[in-house]
Amino acid sequence: MPDPETFSLHMRSLREQAGWTQKEMAGHLAHVVGVNQGTVSRMERGVWIPDAGQLALILTGVGATERQAERARNLAAHERVRDGVSLDADLLPCGDPKAA
Repeated sequence: MPDPETFSLHMRSLREQAGWTQKEMAGHLAHVVGVNQGTVSRMERGVWIPDAGQLALILTGVGATERQAERARNLAAHERVRDGVSLDADLLPCGDPKAA
């Protein structure tokens, strides 16, 4: 069975690992990335995928390890390609998103 993980589920997992609610995550990241609770919710529902710069700040803010960050970048790139969204140069896939 294929890995059911998506970018949105991965990001939710990182938030929960940090011990934050969506509102707390937004509070920690608002001054750095300019997100609010609605933005975090949209990201976790797969409605919004941040650009490469925003994603880097979010991953740093939640304390993601390099492996977790690489997985998030790969999943985001995979979903952007799937949805026909052009990629930022920094968000190009580094291989199969399931390999990380």
